[in-house]
Amino acid sequence: MTEKFVPTAKVVDGILILSLPDALSPVVWQMEVGQSKSSALEVRANEDGTIFTLVLKTPRQDILEIARYDQRDDAVRALLTVSSAMEQAQGQIRMASSDTAAGRQYGSPYDYSVPALRAPSNNNTNSRLKSYVFKPVAYISSALVIFFILFIITSSLIGLFANSGASGTTASNSSMQDGQNGSMSAEDFLEGR
Repeated sequence: MTEKFVPTAKVVDGILILSLPDALSPVVWQMEVGQSKSSALEVRANEDGTIFTLVLKTPRQDILEIARYDQRDDAVRALLTVSSAMEQAQGQIRMASSDTAAGRQYGSPYDYSVPALRAPSNNNTNSRLKSYVFKPVAYISSALVIFFILFIITSSLIGLFANSGASGTTASNSSMQDGQNGSMSAEDFLEGR
C-alpha cells in the first residue's frame, strides 16, 4: 500500500511539478524553475523534532513550506525526488530561463511564480514587547501625570478660597471691633480697616 504513495517530480516546459502523496497533508506543488534558479530546498525539523518540513528558500529570504512529514526519511526522499527531476531536466531549465530572458514574461504561457512569504523574524518579539510592556507603562504614567496635575490645581484652588475667606472674616472682625469702639472715619471705612 505504501508503494502507491511515492513522491514524484517532473519538469515540464520549465515548470517543476511535485506530487507528494505521502506527506501529512498530500500536495501537488508547481513552480516555474526559471524564476527560482537561486532558490534552495531544505528539510527542517520543528522545535520538538517530531515533524519534518520540506521548505523552499528564495533569494529574497522568503521561506515557503511545501509539505510536512512524520519521519525525516520521508522528507529527505521527497527532497531527493525533486533533485533527481531537476538533474534530468537540465536542458529544459536552460530553455525556460532563456525564454524568460528573450522576452517571455509572466503570464505566457504559464505563470507559476513563487509567492512572497515573509520569514519569521525577531520583530515579532519586539512587537510583543511593545504591546505587553510599553503600552501599559505609558498608560499608567499618563494617568499619574494627569492625577498630579489635577492635585496641584485643586490644592491651589482650595488655598485660594481659604485665603479669600480668611481675609473676609478678618476684615469683618476688625470692622466690628471698630464699630463697637466708636465711630469710624470715612477713609478707614473705604480702605477696609
